[in-house]
Amino acid sequence: RPIDIRKLHNPEIKREIQISITNTITNATKNNDSNLDQWDKIKEAIRATCTQLLQKEKTKRKECMTDEILGLMKEKRTHKGKNQQKKI
Repeated sequence: RPIDIRKLHNPEIKREIQISITNTITNATKNNDSNLDQWDKIKEAIRATCTQLLQKEKTKRKECMTDEILGLMKEKRTHKGKNQQKKI
Protein backbone atom coordinates (compact mmCIF):
# COMPACT_ATOMS: atom_id res chain seq x y z
CA ARG A 1 0.00 0.00 0.00
CA PRO A 2 1.29 3.43 -0.79
CA ILE A 3 1.90 5.75 2.12
CA ASP A 4 1.80 9.54 2.28
CA ILE A 5 5.06 10.75 3.79
CA ARG A 6 3.82 14.35 3.73
CA LYS A 7 1.61 13.49 6.71
CA LEU A 8 4.76 13.37 8.84
CA HIS A 9 4.75 17.18 8.80
CA ASN A 10 1.77 16.98 11.14
CA PRO A 11 3.24 16.92 14.68
CA GLU A 12 0.37 14.86 16.12
CA ILE A 13 0.73 12.05 13.60
CA LYS A 14 4.50 12.15 13.91
CA ARG A 15 4.23 11.81 17.69
CA GLU A 16 1.78 8.88 17.41
CA ILE A 17 4.16 7.05 15.09
CA GLN A 18 7.12 7.68 17.39
CA ILE A 19 5.24 6.36 20.42
CA SER A 20 4.00 3.27 18.61
CA ILE A 21 7.39 2.35 17.19
CA THR A 22 9.16 3.06 20.50
CA ASN A 23 6.76 0.80 22.38
CA THR A 24 7.24 -1.99 19.88
CA ILE A 25 11.03 -1.71 20.00
CA THR A 26 10.93 -1.78 23.80
CA ASN A 27 8.73 -4.88 23.82
CA ALA A 28 10.87 -6.60 21.19
CA THR A 29 14.07 -6.09 23.16
CA LYS A 30 12.54 -7.25 26.47
CA ASN A 31 11.95 -10.76 25.16
CA ASN A 32 14.86 -13.14 24.82
CA ASP A 33 14.34 -13.57 21.10
CA SER A 34 17.13 -13.88 18.60
CA ASN A 35 18.35 -10.82 16.77
CA LEU A 36 16.54 -11.87 13.60
CA ASP A 37 13.26 -12.26 15.46
CA GLN A 38 13.69 -8.86 17.07
CA TRP A 39 14.48 -7.31 13.70
CA ASP A 40 11.40 -8.91 12.14
CA LYS A 41 9.20 -7.56 14.93
CA ILE A 42 10.64 -4.06 14.58
CA LYS A 43 10.30 -4.13 10.81
CA GLU A 44 6.70 -5.33 10.99
CA ALA A 45 5.87 -2.68 13.61
CA ILE A 46 7.20 0.10 11.41
CA ARG A 47 5.38 -1.25 8.37
CA ALA A 48 2.07 -1.72 10.20
CA THR A 49 2.22 1.68 11.89
CA CYS A 50 3.00 3.48 8.65
CA THR A 51 0.26 1.75 6.69
CA GLN A 52 -2.22 2.50 9.46
CA LEU A 53 -1.37 6.17 10.07
CA LEU A 54 0.12 7.30 6.76
CA GLN A 55 -2.41 5.93 4.26
CA LYS A 56 -2.96 8.00 1.17
CA GLU A 57 -6.39 9.48 0.98
CA LYS A 58 -8.35 8.41 -2.04
CA THR A 59 -8.93 11.31 -4.38
CA LYS A 60 -12.51 11.92 -5.25
CA ARG A 61 -13.71 12.43 -8.78
CA LYS A 62 -15.00 15.76 -9.81
CA GLU A 63 -18.73 16.09 -9.47
CA CYS A 64 -19.13 17.00 -13.13
CA MET A 65 -17.92 13.51 -14.13
CA THR A 66 -21.13 11.51 -13.94
CA ASP A 67 -21.39 7.77 -14.42
CA GLU A 68 -22.84 8.39 -17.87
CA ILE A 69 -19.81 10.42 -18.95
CA LEU A 70 -17.42 7.84 -17.52
CA GLY A 71 -19.27 5.12 -19.43
CA LEU A 72 -18.97 7.08 -22.67
CA MET A 73 -15.26 7.57 -22.05
CA LYS A 74 -14.83 3.83 -21.51
CA GLU A 75 -16.76 3.07 -24.69
CA LYS A 76 -14.59 5.52 -26.61
CA ARG A 77 -11.45 3.79 -25.36
CA THR A 78 -12.72 0.38 -26.47
CA HIS A 79 -13.52 1.62 -29.99
CA LYS A 80 -10.32 3.63 -30.33
CA GLY A 81 -7.89 2.04 -32.73
CA LYS A 82 -10.27 -0.56 -34.21
CA ASN A 83 -10.03 0.99 -37.68
CA GLN A 84 -6.24 0.91 -37.52
CA GLN A 85 -6.31 -2.80 -36.70
CA LYS A 86 -8.52 -3.47 -39.75
CA LYS A 87 -6.00 -1.74 -42.04
CA ILE A 88 -3.18 -3.98 -40.87
